[in-house]
Amino acid sequence: MGRFSLSGTEQSPRARGCGFGNPFQVVALALMVWGLALMASPAIPGQSSDFVLYFDSVGAFTPEIPVTVRALIDNPGGPLAGWSIAVCHDERLEIVGAGPGQAVLIHNGGQSADFSNIVIFPGAGVRQGVVIDFMSTHLLPADLGHEVAILQYALVGNPLPKPQVSYCNQLFPGDFSLSETLVVAPGGVAIDPTTVVGILGLKFPFTRGDANQDGRVDLADGIGLLGILMMGEPVLCEDACDHNDDGSFNFADAIASLHSSFGNAPAPPPPGLGSCDQDPTEDLLNCGDYGTCP
Repeated sequence: MGRFSLSGTEQSPRARGCGFGNPFQVVALALMVWGLALMASPAIPGQSSDFVLYFDSVGAFTPEIPVTVRALIDNPGGPLAGWSIAVCHDERLEIVGAGPGQAVLIHNGGQSADFSNIVIFPGAGVRQGVVIDFMSTHLLPADLGHEVAILQYALVGNPLPKPQVSYCNQLFPGDFSLSETLVVAPGGVAIDPTTVVGILGLKFPFTRGDANQDGRVDLADGIGLLGILMMGEPVLCEDACDHNDDGSFNFADAIASLHSSFGNAPAPPPPGLGSCDQDPTEDLLNCGDYGTCP
């Protein structure tokens, strides 16, 4: 007989082709309902700015490497007894892993939460439910940046525009009830938190300043940048066109490129001529597939 734990990650029961016949699953479900019932009360109407759910890593990833995304809570409005989150993603992403964050593992008197469960719904999303302490002796303290879950996504579609993940209220395929996003304060106050969409940036290797992707950084790139800006010619790689690496693509880049080609200005910042790498600077520019990198 296997060991039973209230904490864990699983795939949706119906997705696995089985129900809640296992007695351990029945006990877990009963404990979850009991714990949440202790805290149940009507939600405060409207999203509260004192409780914010968001994602940190707009960190970049490549199509071949899954990206790790942290689900976070800011709760300056006060401590929390638990929460429920549902995370949805667009169709170009697939959730490949999910686990509890530090907020789940340490705030029950230095131990993990009395109830912590993550269910992955393949092709749809993920749900997490947490009760820190059934007796509410220990709570998630008021603070910023609590890590509640760690998620991993793989890219399965076109990388542009940038894929997104979001908190949602969703009836996932094969599930038996609506998955809700809410936080619960001591005394049974359910709160509708403010939620922020996460945008997952993809980075491809490129050479900064090589706007025409011919493997060189020279006068042709400056002229090509003017053609893009003035004539509406297609942009092959926004990052490569950001000659001065200020996070935007405009006439300043064309001027910097022209001056640089005549030795009147510094060479473009990394990854500049002689290198082909990912952008070390976080910005909203995309590159797609930069064709001249090896």
